[in-house]
Amino acid sequence: MIQAKRLLDCQTGDRFTVSQIRLEESLCHRLQALGIVPGCQIHVLYKKRIGTMVIRCRGARYALGAGAAKGIAGVRAI
Repeated sequence: MIQAKRLLDCQTGDRFTVSQIRLEESLCHRLQALGIVPGCQIHVLYKKRIGTMVIRCRGARYALGAGAAKGIAGVRAI
């Protein structure tokens, strides 16, 4: 059985498929506008120890804080 985890738990180089986003409504809408929605694939390009990360989604690079990464759940993609 595949277990869901938070984007925050991923490491540099991991690929991640978003299954749900649990954040405040305004941040959720902002992520949707960027194309970060359930079903999209995320590649973690860089992660700092404090949780800040740079990701690639749909060909674009974004920086996410630990608070946003904590609210994005999904599964590790192969």
